[in-house]
Amino acid sequence: MDYTLELTVPANTPEMQPVSTEYKVVPGAIAEIAPVLPTGCNDMVLWRLLMDETPICPVTAGGWMRGNGIMGPFPEDIQVPPGGARLQLVACSPETIYDHNIYVVVDILEPGTTLEDVRKALTVTFGEA
Repeated sequence: MDYTLELTVPANTPEMQPVSTEYKVVPGAIAEIAPVLPTGCNDMVLWRLLMDETPICPVTAGGWMRGNGIMGPFPEDIQVPPGGARLQLVACSPETIYDHNIYVVVDILEPGTTLEDVRKALTVTFGEA
């Protein structure tokens, strides 16, 4: 199941007062995180993704990701606990003069399915890369 997290980051949002949005997600394994930042934001928008307050992108506590345009996708194998979890997209844009809309697509596989299972299924279907 894919979740598209969307967040508008107002111009000049300070790092100490970031904006955020939350999504409730189903149990399974996060197989991929694919961020899309507007072309032209030139590494000026900072963002992070948390799962139940634990940083998952980047994994460094207090760290920020930044970019320009499409980033990744980043393959992952992060387990979402039984009962689901809360994903939180947090962002700021210190010293910017424009609002920015950022998107992060999170692909969650069904419980018990791993990224290796997906790779094997694709190899069976399409052959070796």
